[in-house]
Amino acid sequence: MNKFPVGIHRFGQLVGKEAQFVWIDRSLYMKYVVLQGTTLILRPRRSGKTMFLNMIYDFLSPPKSRKHKFRELLDKMLSWLRKGDRDSAAFHSWQLYKRLKSLESSADTLSLQEKEELSELRSVWALQGQTPVLFISFASPDCGKKPITDLETVEETVKSVVSETAFQFRTMLLTSQNLNSDEKERFKRLLEKGNINWQESLKLLCQFLCLHFEKRIVLLIDEYDGLINTVDPDSITADAYRFVQLLWAKTCKDNVYIKACVMTGITRYLFNGAMSGTNNVRVSDVLRPGKLAPVFGFREEEVIELLKENPGTSLEIGDLRKQYNGYRIGAERLYNPWSIMSALSSESIDNYWSATGSVWSFVQQLKSDSHLLSKVQKLYYFSETEEYQPALPRSISGTVLTKLSKEDFFWYTLLQAGYLTLAPSAGLPETEWFNLRIPNKETKDAFASFLSDVSSSAFVREQAKHLAHFSASARLDDLLLAFENILVSVSLKNLTCEQSYHNLLFGLLFNSLSEWMVLSEVEAGDGILDLCLVPRGDQDHCFIIELKHAKTKKQLAKQAELALKQIDDRNYQMLFLKREYSHVRTIFKVGLAFHSKDMAYKCTEQPPLKRRSNSQS
Repeated sequence: MNKFPVGIHRFGQLVGKEAQFVWIDRSLYMKYVVLQGTTLILRPRRSGKTMFLNMIYDFLSPPKSRKHKFRELLDKMLSWLRKGDRDSAAFHSWQLYKRLKSLESSADTLSLQEKEELSELRSVWALQGQTPVLFISFASPDCGKKPITDLETVEETVKSVVSETAFQFRTMLLTSQNLNSDEKERFKRLLEKGNINWQESLKLLCQFLCLHFEKRIVLLIDEYDGLINTVDPDSITADAYRFVQLLWAKTCKDNVYIKACVMTGITRYLFNGAMSGTNNVRVSDVLRPGKLAPVFGFREEEVIELLKENPGTSLEIGDLRKQYNGYRIGAERLYNPWSIMSALSSESIDNYWSATGSVWSFVQQLKSDSHLLSKVQKLYYFSETEEYQPALPRSISGTVLTKLSKEDFFWYTLLQAGYLTLAPSAGLPETEWFNLRIPNKETKDAFASFLSDVSSSAFVREQAKHLAHFSASARLDDLLLAFENILVSVSLKNLTCEQSYHNLLFGLLFNSLSEWMVLSEVEAGDGILDLCLVPRGDQDHCFIIELKHAKTKKQLAKQAELALKQIDDRNYQMLFLKREYSHVRTIFKVGLAFHSKDMAYKCTEQPPLKRRSNSQS
């Protein structure tokens, strides 16, 4: 049997009597979230958030057999005799229990801090099997594919999720002696998606469960941000945003029916500004994870222990580190847990995490923003170079969604989604800004997919064959011949302006030339160049390409000359004084002009640049 759990969604499947899975115990961290208040946990997808909530659910919930009325009555009568031991044996192997017993065994010699910890653990253990729990998930099967931004869709989603969750308690609550007829009637309206204030629907369900069990419940909300899904803040309607704000405010603020609430998600968009006046909400995110920093990921020593569980494996820690490590969460440097378990299970390294997500919304934004596309390209090629790392203000974590610029919104989304992580300098609390970088090879491959999808099409893939000769020779004449051959095949309806030629060439070059860096609309010298090819391998020459669109065929030669002149006038070649291009010795300047399917070009060769030995970027 494979010991590494992949595709296991319920915690009970992981630790049941028949289960033989290897898992990393995070039970000690329950003490930070189940005793009081509301905790919002924000981490990338597939980092263990849902499993963490399932662990809490299984630990707190009374056994299912107690739903029987006679058993409920018997439990109430004997509750003063039973201290949880009868039902708690399954949890004795957990770190929570082991730490509790360890502290109790040396209670007389504990430090003040250890005494406080012992008190917390006893309080948590007292909840085991004694606490009613409401678990609700707003996970969407279309997450990342179709933006959810309007009031009608948001409200319908809330109705469906809340009524479906309420149905689990249908028989229990409709026959409960602790609910009066009016309360049962309102519960029926929840079930039937009837006429109620749906902004208060979750609080209402909490109320009914609290009345039935005669004690406050623990509320677990998975993927709270599934209600709104977009990387464009301007696309969210004001009434949709207000509805979601009120839903969470009414659910989490002054809700007397809950003992504690634990919410998980990826983004904090809906929380920024939504909970003003609420001082009992603790947020643990990638910027300020607090005590939960190590929970949603694997430390290196944990990965090494997992490797020992499979002694015959051919996987090496160095390969796993390069592919999956690099996430900076507080003081921790963590591995992607989903990819680690998948790699150990399948005995091979692959892009498991990135393959399970959709980048549709990211790609759409890059297609419509050439400036942002250029920044993504430079980050892809130079993630470790501070100059090319996106920078965000630390205040962003408290900024209301609609106040963010589109670009900040985009980078912050990538950070929270797990495609980016904090650069080493970001850990300095005194800095007002923090930089972002690509954490590992798996996510770098995901960025390559972003860029490929921006320009990829069946036509681009078909025409890539024309660049085969240039790929082998790196000669300018082979590059120009490839452009001419491609123009013969392209449809005229796709060639309408300079930008259409630019998009065509970028798509072809990026998707076909893996040994070259393909830069688009890069700041250089005194302007912004159109395209640039920089070798990543043994070649020592590059190509600066400036594009022009001629209104008539007769203007082609003149426009090509103007394009070449622009390269010189704006000193685009100065880009190659930067350290990251120090291997470039020769620069070919190419002015290209297009009209319909015709092309003209002018070329010159730049003499080798004189670099200072200590040249800086």
